[in-house]
Amino acid sequence: MKKLAILMFVLAGIAAAQTVYAIPAGATCSNLEGCYYENLTATAPDGSTLWGRFEAGGYWTQFQYEAYQGQNPGYAADYCSGTAVWSTGVMDTGDTLYTMHCQSGNQPAINVSIQAHSYVERYVCYSPKGGSHICTKTVWAVDEGTVTIG
Repeated sequence: MKKLAILMFVLAGIAAAQTVYAIPAGATCSNLEGCYYENLTATAPDGSTLWGRFEAGGYWTQFQYEAYQGQNPGYAADYCSGTAVWSTGVMDTGDTLYTMHCQSGNQPAINVSIQAHSYVERYVCYSPKGGSHICTKTVWAVDEGTVTIG
C-alpha cells in the first residue's frame, strides 16, 4: 500500500509539471513537421500568460520559453536532439492528425498534437528567362494544436 501511495504521488507530480501550450488555429506551413510555431500560449497557475515558440523539424527540434511576447531566449530551450518521432493519421473530420514525441537526456518530454487540413494555393511566379505564370503549392492550416512540455 505504501509503494502504491508513493507511485501515485510521483505520477501526480509528473502530471502537475506539464504545461500545455496552444498552437493558434490558422497557423500555416508547407510542412507541419518542419515549421516554426510562434506566440504559443499557456496559462500559469497564477493565471498569468506563458509564452512559447516551437521549432519543429530537424535534429534540433526545440521548444523555447519566452518571458514576454516576442522575446526569444534560446538559452531556455528544451531540445529533442535527434529523438523527435512524428506520426500521422487521418481523422473522421478529414483532418490529418500529426503527433510528435521526444525525450532527450534529462530535458522535459515534448509532445505535440496538431490537427490540420491542406489546400492548394495559387500564386504568380516568375521564370529566370523572363515572364510570369501561375504556380501552385500545398499549404497546411492548423485547425487545432498543442505542445505539451514536461
